[in-house]
Amino acid sequence: EVQNPDYTYMNFDCTVKFNEATSQNTAAIIAQNVKNKIVEYGTNELSNFDLKFRYSKLLREIDKVDPSILNNLLTVTLTKKLTVTIGTSASYKANFSNEIYHPNNTYIGAVTSTQFTYNDTVGNSETECFLDDQDGIIRVVKLKLGIRTLIQNNIGTVSYSNGSISLSTFAPTAITGNTVNITVTPAANDVSPVRDQILLISNNDVTVTATTDSTESIGSVVTIGSTSTSGSTSATTSSGY
Repeated sequence: EVQNPDYTYMNFDCTVKFNEATSQNTAAIIAQNVKNKIVEYGTNELSNFDLKFRYSKLLREIDKVDPSILNNLLTVTLTKKLTVTIGTSASYKANFSNEIYHPNNTYIGAVTSTQFTYNDTVGNSETECFLDDQDGIIRVVKLKLGIRTLIQNNIGTVSYSNGSISLSTFAPTAITGNTVNITVTPAANDVSPVRDQILLISNNDVTVTATTDSTESIGSVVTIGSTSTSGSTSATTSSGY
């Protein structure tokens, strides 16, 4: 039987600390090498049916990238890409099949998305909207003067325990790019695909920052693609959706 793959895209934000005194590489080179290792891990260890993501295994691989690396901190999120019909109210599903991080009923922000344009309750068009959640209910919101403002309520539901999102009346009038991308944080560091799901790691979804450990070296300022604070050596390689 031929399986149609259901892709889940993995996003990584990694910070590595290294000893500048013992390193033969710059922060920029270390950051790029770590990024390459994460993408390589996705190619070799994932990218097919029934292959699980093992968090601790990737941590060990990152630590081995350069002898000067002292430790690393890795944050993982998951993304589903929905192809939507513009201007028409329709139903969509995003099944992550892994529990979504949601520590309590007052926690907001377990679900987020890329931006789109949406009509509010009186028909006004609002740009830069995105999805969020409140106690199992999916909403359309936007930031106005830094304040999260409700545009449309109850357009779907999220089951945190099952890792599933159902949109029942989703009707964006414009989107950025070709899809609406829904992102969640998994409750566990390891991620297990089920049935026809495949985990993917793309170069565009990996951000790495390399910084000197202040207890090991004085450091200097080196910045690639980010803002750095004087007194540390840092380099960031990143790209978005």
